[in-house]
Amino acid sequence: MAQRQRLGFTLVELLVVIAIIGILMGLLVPAVQRARETARKTQCANNIRNLGLAAIQYEMRKGKFPGYMQHYGDYASGDPLITDVTPGAHSKFGTWAVALLADLDNQPVYEFWTVNKYSLLSTDSAHSSPDGYDSRKIPNMEIFQCPSDIANSNEEYGKNSYVSNNGTFAAAFPTSVAATPESPANGIFNLNAQPTDTAGVSGVTWSDGLANGPKVRMENIRDSKAQTMLFSENVQARQWYWVTSDPGTNLVAGGLNGISAGAVEASTGSLWWYADSQGAGGATAPSDVVKINGGDIYTETLASGALQLRARPSSFHTGGANAAFADGGMRFINDEIDYRVYQAMMTPYGKGSDVPFKEYVLSDEDM
Repeated sequence: MAQRQRLGFTLVELLVVIAIIGILMGLLVPAVQRARETARKTQCANNIRNLGLAAIQYEMRKGKFPGYMQHYGDYASGDPLITDVTPGAHSKFGTWAVALLADLDNQPVYEFWTVNKYSLLSTDSAHSSPDGYDSRKIPNMEIFQCPSDIANSNEEYGKNSYVSNNGTFAAAFPTSVAATPESPANGIFNLNAQPTDTAGVSGVTWSDGLANGPKVRMENIRDSKAQTMLFSENVQARQWYWVTSDPGTNLVAGGLNGISAGAVEASTGSLWWYADSQGAGGATAPSDVVKINGGDIYTETLASGALQLRARPSSFHTGGANAAFADGGMRFINDEIDYRVYQAMMTPYGKGSDVPFKEYVLSDEDM
C-alpha cells in the first residue's frame, strides 16, 4: 500500500514560520520608523532654514531684523470678508512671524494684518478661533510646523514649532549685576511695539512696562554669522501670531495695557540666563530646565506659567533641536552642549554682551 503524501505544515513548522515573521517585523518596523523620522527631521530643517533666509531678506529690505512683537496697523470698520456682526475697532499687534509672511511667499495673509480694512477679530462663529481671532487671518502653514512636533495637535489654528532669538531679559540677572537685556549684543529680536503707536490710544504701557529695544541690524553681528542663531525649535511655542489670549479685550482701544510684552518675549523666542557652570562673573550653574530640551517637553506648555524657563530650544528629535543661523544656514544643535556654547550662539557680539564669561570664543567643534 502506497504511503499517503503529507500536505500542509505541521504545528511546529507553522510556529517556526510565525516566529520568523515576527522577528523580521521586529527588525523592519523600527527601521521604517527611523526612516520616517529622518524625513520629518529633514523637512523641519528645511522649514527653519527658510525662516532664517526670510529674516535675512527682511533685514536687507528694512535695514533691521523684525521685533518679536510689532504693530501692524489699526482696524476701524468695513472688513469686506465680514457680512454679519462687525467686530469693534482694534489694534493689530503680532509677532516676528507676521513680519516675515511676505518674504515667505504668503502676501495674502500678510495683507490681512497690514491693510487696515481687514479685522483680526471675528464674532462670527463660522470664522472665529477659540481665542477670538478671525480664523482666516491665522491659518495653519507648513513653514511654521515641524512634522515631528506632536504638541501642535493642541492648537486648532496658527500651529507653530519655531521661536526667534530674543536674547535675554531682566529677571535672568541677579540684582548685583547691571545689564541691558535689549542690547543688540545680547540677541537678535527686540521689542518693536508700544501701545502709544496706535491711533486714539495714549498714556498706556504694556502691563510689565517694557519699552522698545534698539534696532538690530546685520552689522551688529560682530561674531561669526554662521555661529549666531536666528531661530530654533521649541515644542512649547505659542501660535505664530500670538500676543494675547484675550484679543477681544486686549487689542481694543483702552485695553492694550493688558498685554505683557515679557510674556510675548518668552512665548515667541529663546532666551539665555546669566548662568555659568564654572562660576564666571559670580554666576551660578544653569538649571537643567533652561538648557536645550530641558524640563518636561511633553506636558508643560508656555501657557502654564514660568514662561522664561521654557524659552529655550527643544524638539521631539532625539538629541537636540534644529536652528537657523545668520549666514543662511542651519545646524542641529546637540542638547548636551555647554551653556557657554549656547550663550555664544545667542549673542551677536559676545565681548560686548552681558554673559558672565565674555572671553569665550566659539569654534565649529563646539557646535
